[in-house]
Amino acid sequence: MAYTPDGNNIIVGDDNGMVIKINLRTKRKVWQVKPYKNETRMYVRIRHLVVSPNGRYVALGCRYQYYGEPKWMKILDCNTGRTINTIKKYSPNRNCYFRGKPTFICVVQLKFSRDSRFLFALFAHEKTGNFGNCGVTKERYLMKINPLNGRTYWRYQVPIPAVSAPGIPTIPAYSCALPAPKFDVSYISN
Repeated sequence: MAYTPDGNNIIVGDDNGMVIKINLRTKRKVWQVKPYKNETRMYVRIRHLVVSPNGRYVALGCRYQYYGEPKWMKILDCNTGRTINTIKKYSPNRNCYFRGKPTFICVVQLKFSRDSRFLFALFAHEKTGNFGNCGVTKERYLMKINPLNGRTYWRYQVPIPAVSAPGIPTIPAYSCALPAPKFDVSYISN
């Protein structure tokens, strides 16, 4: 869930793929949509949702457990719930493929820039297995994207170190048991 910048509304995504905007003063739905409807025969769970600082856009991503389930992001109009853009990103690793097609990368975290012009997205590979010579747990990518046309301005492969703490076994680098890395864009100016 995410609040609109004015604090008057909350936007919620659920396990049925529904996204709802609720006015907190009236406690009524402003709009309700299923942005992934008719794009798959599998269920869709909304996993990540963020509202732009100018209050015009909602960016969202869905759960990415099964091959064939949607992995792409949606950009919605915050006032109407209408889909403005669907952004599909394939693995930058040319060895990542399944049945002759490149695999998608999946949203782990989303943040808008302060001016709402850019979307910063952290991606991981599909978690269904290793395709080709592609290790799904070995690659995470941070990208700067134009939310309106999907253009990628830059991409950075995020290192994934091992995690250790006193009294527990070390989780090796690149293990699927590692927590997803987090990031903040407050220091990014370009």
